[in-house]
Amino acid sequence: MEGLLRPIGPEEERTYWIRRGLLLLVVVLLLIGLGFLISSLGQADGTRVEAEPVSTPAVAPAPAEPTSEAAETVVRDEAVPVPSSARTDGSDTVAATGGAPAAEEEPMPPEPANTFHQEPPQAAPVPQGQAAPQAEAAAVQPCDPAALRVAVETQAIKVGGSAQVRVSVTNTGQQACRLTVDKNNFALTVAAGDQQLWSGNDCVAAAPARAATLAPGVSMNWTAEWRGEKQSPQCQGNPEQVGPGDYVVKAELKGVPAVTAKQTVQA
Repeated sequence: MEGLLRPIGPEEERTYWIRRGLLLLVVVLLLIGLGFLISSLGQADGTRVEAEPVSTPAVAPAPAEPTSEAAETVVRDEAVPVPSSARTDGSDTVAATGGAPAAEEEPMPPEPANTFHQEPPQAAPVPQGQAAPQAEAAAVQPCDPAALRVAVETQAIKVGGSAQVRVSVTNTGQQACRLTVDKNNFALTVAAGDQQLWSGNDCVAAAPARAATLAPGVSMNWTAEWRGEKQSPQCQGNPEQVGPGDYVVKAELKGVPAVTAKQTVQA
């Protein structure tokens, strides 16, 4: 008993107590590990799920085939059809085996005549909000001169050169309109002061007849050429070249205020 409380040995008393403590710790750890092992095995047994047996649907036995004797009986009990040649005087002939009389065949009704009737082709419907092409073309009215704006542009040239005069007529209205331009309602001229030197409607067609439907804000544009010449009387003989200076190009559409542009001819 004294050896348990006071260790006896050649080593120090502290060394023996450390050894006893380590041994006790190992025993405690073994007991704890054994407890965890037993607990894990118990949980594994508790969560085991046995597979339920799968029921196999019962298969109904196949019906037995009738014997040859039964087959013969069925055949003997059936009525024997009587051919149409055996009927006389409109009466039904009964088979010798005692079967029921055959039903008289009713004549098939005649097939109806072909009454197919083809409908005449109809015009494709016009989408809502859009007018038919003919109605739309008829609805476009000639342009109101008050809704038109004329513009003219040119550039400087040398003596003996040709000027390209650009003319445009714009629809400033709110509706589309039909515009026709020809020598009866349009004139393009070049003048020096009050003297007219050249007109596009005299010798050459500066503005050939043209027509177009102008939507709001759309312009009709074309280009006329002035060769820097002065027209001779009745457009006869060789035209005379103009000298250096500033000239006035005027575009005038009937009912619309005329517009002008400066045309410079350089030496």
